[in-house]
Amino acid sequence: MKKLYFFSLFLPLIIWAKTHKIFIVKEESRNYNAGFFVF
Repeated sequence: MKKLYFFSLFLPLIIWAKTHKIFIVKEESRNYNAGFFVF
C-alpha cells in the first residue's frame, strides 16, 4: 500500500520530467546545479 502511495506521488514528477527532458538536459549541460533546481 505504501509503495502505491509513493508511486502515485512520483508518477506526475516522472511524466513532467519526460515532457521537460530536453530543457533539463540543456540546463544540465551548461550548469548541473541549475538543471537540478529546474527539475
